[in-house]
Amino acid sequence: MANNNDASETNTPILPPSTSTSVTSTAIEKITVKPPVFWEEDPALWFKVVEAQFELSRITADTTKYFTIVAALSQKALKLVSDIITSPPENHKFDTLRNALISRLTESEDTKLQKLLRDLDLGDRKPTQLLREMKTLSGTSISNELLKKLWLQRLPQQVQVVLAISSESLDNLAIMADKIVETYSNSVVTEVATREVQSNSSRMNTYHETDLDKKLEEFKRDIF
Repeated sequence: MANNNDASETNTPILPPSTSTSVTSTAIEKITVKPPVFWEEDPALWFKVVEAQFELSRITADTTKYFTIVAALSQKALKLVSDIITSPPENHKFDTLRNALISRLTESEDTKLQKLLRDLDLGDRKPTQLLREMKTLSGTSISNELLKKLWLQRLPQQVQVVLAISSESLDNLAIMADKIVETYSNSVVTEVATREVQSNSSRMNTYHETDLDKKLEEFKRDIF
């Protein structure tokens, strides 16, 4: 019986450690990475997200990363780096493509500052949204005090008056500005609606008075 057991144990197939490891590696390499839609306005942040997916999937092969990015790019982005795609380097394909996209899609510091100083306004944004965009554009090129001044200048006059006397931090001022703008907008809408109702009411009264006058004149003619 002992010999049979020995034979049974001997005949049992055993996978070598190296084979087991290779199976695991192959499975990991086949994990699909699905990058989000390419963010032309912030390519550096987009690459951070994709690189996090590569890290989680344990994908390190340069060619795999490179072709994953190429497949995810928009038409505009593909045209910007067509020179690299048509003739990729032998090594460091992914790094070359990433650096080129970030460089070619990112505004220069001078352009950002010019936009901050001259082109940016509140528009349909909330004051907090405007402040975030101004912070992104300014980076570390201007002081917080100057940023505050530039931001305040782009707010409605009535909001500036209220915030000018506050000693709150810039972020807190932005939150206050959101509430003021919202309150002011609601009051304007209410006022316009009230005026419209009053105007309609006035027109209806005029119409009724005119109609009544006509009927009265007809009544007089019938009698006399």
